Amino acid sequence: MRDWVGTVEFFKSQVPIKFIIHGVKVCTYIADFVVWYKDGSASIIDAKGVRTREYVTKRKLVKAYYGIDIIEK
Repeated sequence: MRDWVGTVEFFKSQVPIKFIIHGVKVCTYIADFVVWYKDGSASIIDAKGVRTREYVTKRKLVKAYYGIDIIEK
C-alpha cells in the first residue's frame, strides 16, 4: 500500500475505462475510484464484494492494456 499523504494530486469515483482495440469498442470497465499521484502515476481502487468472471477478465484487460494493477478493497 502506498503512503498517500502529500502524494495525491486528484481522485475521482465511478470512472469509465474504455477498451478500444483496432477501432472497435470491446467493453468498458467502471472503476470505483481512480487516484492520480503527483509523480504522474495512477491507481485504480475497486471495492469488491464478489469477483465475477466479468470483473476478473476486465481486471486482466486493465493490466494488459494500461499496465495498472487494480487495488481491491
